[in-house]
Amino acid sequence: MVTQHLDVVLVSRKTPRDGKLEISESAAAVLRDAVDDFTVSVGEIRAHGTMESLACTCSKVASATSHVHHFIVSPVLQSLPVGIPVAVGLDRPSGTVHVTGC
Repeated sequence: MVTQHLDVVLVSRKTPRDGKLEISESAAAVLRDAVDDFTVSVGEIRAHGTMESLACTCSKVASATSHVHHFIVSPVLQSLPVGIPVAVGLDRPSGTVHVTGC
């Protein structure tokens, strides 16, 4: 298995509730270009995953500075502890996004 490193992120306080892990724009771009359908793996647990992008609602600044948040969404992400750093990687041949503690 050759995994392409995509990102290192902190698990937010919302991830255990909504199963969404925020990733960078560059990681989201790689996923969009590399795979149409993917599986998310956290340890031995695997489930279907999707990408979601949302216009920013976290700031009340002018639209000229607005931005988009990108998320990997999967029920397996609900098992991640809040506040830990995780590495996100992509195994292209299998279409699997691996999320591992750092």
